[in-house]
Amino acid sequence: MFSDVSVHPIDSQEVYKQVMEAASADGHGPYMPTHYVQKNGEIIGAFSTQSPTVFWWMSEKKATRKDSLLAFQSLDTLMNNLQLSEYLLPCEPESPYFELMKSKLPNVLRGTLGGDWRLFRRELY
Repeated sequence: MFSDVSVHPIDSQEVYKQVMEAASADGHGPYMPTHYVQKNGEIIGAFSTQSPTVFWWMSEKKATRKDSLLAFQSLDTLMNNLQLSEYLLPCEPESPYFELMKSKLPNVLRGTLGGDWRLFRRELY
């Protein structure tokens, strides 16, 4: 097997509850998640693909850098299937993913109205 990281749609209230509980246990609250990231049968992240802005969470304790890169490759595929040529990813500077995103996605938009976050723009084609 190439990877044990996979992305799945949230297709029931039970799965949604499991995603929210996993995120809460990690100190996060994903916004309107539509898909979850799983590793070895355990939920380690979530994506919301409801708009061209992807609200996301990845476990700071359980997801490795490689896991995250594989999950984000799957996210690109999901967004491509929605026929979106680009999308936005919000990230706070204190996130362990901030520097990685900054190096991979240089198109940064700053938060306004006192928000301490950045929007990274991902172009697919």
